[in-house]
Amino acid sequence: MQAGLRGDLDPLPVTAKAKALDERAREANAQAKGIKVDQVVPYGSVSRSCGSSFVTAAKLSNDILAVNTGYSVYVGVWTRSWYVNAVGRIDSASFNFSGGSTGPSWSAQGAQTAVGPGAAVVPISSYVILNDGSACYSGGPTAAYG
Repeated sequence: MQAGLRGDLDPLPVTAKAKALDERAREANAQAKGIKVDQVVPYGSVSRSCGSSFVTAAKLSNDILAVNTGYSVYVGVWTRSWYVNAVGRIDSASFNFSGGSTGPSWSAQGAQTAVGPGAAVVPISSYVILNDGSACYSGGPTAAYG
């Protein structure tokens, strides 16, 4: 299930090149809106979408929980710290999908025992570092399972 805006990834520039691009985008945004640069958004940051993230979850036989998660961003990924947490009425499970570089679109699947219904979430602390140096955090997509 696509998470819509909850799955949006917001960039945080970390390299000098990414910070310069971010500053130019802030100035262009401010000019287009007719306001001063320091009034664009609080804390001097720019919120723009760099992609989307998703998670799906389904219960299989014998209390097996299957999850599928991934993202689609505007440029390749250098590294990722990506998790899915499943919390149920009776049991919980954690999936670690962290790893190295990928293309702009990536997905992975996992399965574990999880007793009872619940919900799976990609926590907002999950992130990718893009090849241009931006850090993009997941917006926290969720999926219910029964």
